[in-house]
Amino acid sequence: MLALGVFLTRVCRLPGSDDNSSVEARAATLGYGANLRAFDHLRCEFTSRQGTAASAEDAKTGRMAVDRACDSVLFIDGSNIRLDNRGVSVQEGHKNRKGEPLAGTGLVRLARDFCVQSTYLWNGVEEMVHDAGMAINVYTPDLPASPAANNPLATGVFDWRLQMTPDRMAGLPGQFDLIGEGVQTLDGRPTVRARFITRSGQTAWVVDYDPARGYLPYRVQRLSRPEGTNVPLQLEVESWVTEAKDCGKGRFFPTRVVTVSPVGDGTSTVLFWETLVKSVDPDFKPTPETFAYRPSAGTPVIYFRSGLSPGFELDRSEAIRPSDLPSLVERAKLRLPNVTGEVVRRPRWWLWAGGGLGSVALLLLGLLIVRRLGRDKSPRPTSTPNSP
Repeated sequence: MLALGVFLTRVCRLPGSDDNSSVEARAATLGYGANLRAFDHLRCEFTSRQGTAASAEDAKTGRMAVDRACDSVLFIDGSNIRLDNRGVSVQEGHKNRKGEPLAGTGLVRLARDFCVQSTYLWNGVEEMVHDAGMAINVYTPDLPASPAANNPLATGVFDWRLQMTPDRMAGLPGQFDLIGEGVQTLDGRPTVRARFITRSGQTAWVVDYDPARGYLPYRVQRLSRPEGTNVPLQLEVESWVTEAKDCGKGRFFPTRVVTVSPVGDGTSTVLFWETLVKSVDPDFKPTPETFAYRPSAGTPVIYFRSGLSPGFELDRSEAIRPSDLPSLVERAKLRLPNVTGEVVRRPRWWLWAGGGLGSVALLLLGLLIVRRLGRDKSPRPTSTPNSP
């Protein structure tokens, strides 16, 4: 499939043709999609780091101050995805591009909105997110999850599930317009530029494909403007794939991705998110245990659409796999018995509330009884016929 994208890019160079750039952009997008979808069985270990840099160029070249980091393991098997996040700190050995220890900026902490110890499962339809110490949340497509997740193949800008990427956008002409902008040169590297614009014109993605690396993007920019306005589109996020690995069979995997966003304080300072791949196995063969997640007994399971509804608690430490997510959603909706026929324990918030109200009622009753007894024992005044 990747060879098809290369072939189309070559034969579609038609000098003098008005739509030559558009044809090139479509062919490059096809090559990108072929490379991306070739990684359908994958195991990848990577580190995500966040902080600030004096400029986008500094972030690209590794001159940055890191204050948050997260180690992750990603598994892909067709439509099944598992992502395990394990929070780490800068002091635990992270180094800059020169191999020097990172000092970090200020107090190094594990921010919940960046990375918590968590596990994510997806089967292409239903999703599960479990942050350590919290309830398991299950989701359906009408209200998908938004976990603090990352995937090197998403190159810092696109949907990390790889459902809304340039090749998918190109297949939605009613939602996106694709405009070719010809061959460009970035950092001495020839790229094929494509611009995807939403029909509303409020958001655009500018993708510079690198033909020498399986049409991976070398740079992606996302631009936007406030809804209902006609001001020029402003840069929101910019991402660079600075390093990639040749995985054979015409496949290229991004191994270092730097995503930057302007701070907006009038300076060149940027916030950055860097993805560093430690290892990748593009031909990974999963075992039955690869996608088996085992939370502890008593863990609450909540169907997210129902907000803080009771859901149910796991009776035992049962394995949850992507194929189990539909039944998990139904059990959370209806609090059904589990697969073994055992009745699943309901959350005991109503017992706690009932117990608290019962305790208050008993206390009040006791006070009334004591008061009544006290009245019965106290001397009563007597009266005589001659009393005034």
